[in-house]
Amino acid sequence: APRCANTRRAMALLGGESAAHAAKATHAAWHAAISRAVAQGARGEQVDLGAFQEHVSPRVVFRPPTYWGEWHGPDAFLMLMECVSDVFGSSLKYTRELLSPDGREWALTFEASAGGVPLVGVDLVRLDEQG
Repeated sequence: APRCANTRRAMALLGGESAAHAAKATHAAWHAAISRAVAQGARGEQVDLGAFQEHVSPRVVFRPPTYWGEWHGPDAFLMLMECVSDVFGSSLKYTRELLSPDGREWALTFEASAGGVPLVGVDLVRLDEQG
């Protein structure tokens, strides 16, 4: 199974066999950005996902499970993801990924802890035609 830089054990990756180049690039950039964020948080530095911004659509909608509303736009999305990365810190581990054949829909299961409380979650991602 592929290994992601921010995981300590092998991660199962299923699907994406017919993914377009743009979708593959965004997937790789996501994991690189999260790995950097985890490392920054572990060093006590400010988490910065700005390098991922080129992959974020101006029409992005973020629906966090802890809030009934929606956040719109790249600035809000990146700020919230930086906060989440800061809270989870080095405890964030992706454990399994399910990608649609075209690579534009992802289900990323993860484990983390917040305030010492372990949790399991799923990031659901849908890419537009540009990846």
